[in-house]
Amino acid sequence: FDEHCVDQLLGKPLDELLRCHPSLQPLAAEYRNARAPEQLQRSFQRLFEAVCHLWCIGAPGTEPIESWPCFQARVETRLRRVLESPGKNRTVAIFASVGNITVALGLALGCSPSQTLELGWRLKNCSLTELIFSGNRVTLDLFNSLAHLPDPATWTFR
Repeated sequence: FDEHCVDQLLGKPLDELLRCHPSLQPLAAEYRNARAPEQLQRSFQRLFEAVCHLWCIGAPGTEPIESWPCFQARVETRLRRVLESPGKNRTVAIFASVGNITVALGLALGCSPSQTLELGWRLKNCSLTELIFSGNRVTLDLFNSLAHLPDPATWTFR
């Protein structure tokens, strides 16, 4: 369950994205000029969400990395492999990062690509998401649980 590489668009390809999508320029400037940690986090998140949206729709400038449809298909193929494995009453644990969990949520909930992407913004690090599966049916049972981390000071998004 390899993660997507959308964060790579914030490196060298960002200049091409800024050229193709001038609406990103104020977000990039805000991030570059941020100094306080909270300001850095907030401005990074705004820029990252805008870039992810462009990636999700296959906008010009996102070509240097695996596309959203390819990433989604790759994760769904691996999930299907788990779902189709023989055996009844199985419990399967998959340790994955936010992109993979987001795709699994989108599959279980029948979301559009943009709705699926939006789900990921709420996922906390080390949270538990549980899916129930039977045949090809996948149902969300638990989302973003942090019951195993009772101290909110340990909760992070990134």
